[in-house]
Amino acid sequence: MVQFASGPIQKACQAQGRKQASRARCGCVQAVANRELSAADQRRGVKYFKDPHALQEVRQNQDSNASNKRFWAAWKAFGARAEQICSGV
Repeated sequence: MVQFASGPIQKACQAQGRKQASRARCGCVQAVANRELSAADQRRGVKYFKDPHALQEVRQNQDSNASNKRFWAAWKAFGARAEQICSGV
C-alpha cells in the first residue's frame, strides 16, 4: 500500500518540476522519508534537490567528515527504500 505525506521532501521534490515528480510520487517519497530520516536529515536533504552536485560532494567527502558519512548512509538507505516503495506511483 502506497502512502502519502506532505512535508519538506515532498515540497522540494515537486518544486523541481521533473516530469516524474507527480504529487503522488513526491508524497510517497515524503512518507518514506518520515520513516527513514530524522527531521534534521530531511531539512538537510531538501537543498540537494536543487543542487545535486552538492550531494555528490557529501558522498565524496564522507571519509574526512563524520557528519557527511552518517548523512550519506542514511540518505542512501532512504533513496533505496523510496525507490522500492514509490517506483510504481
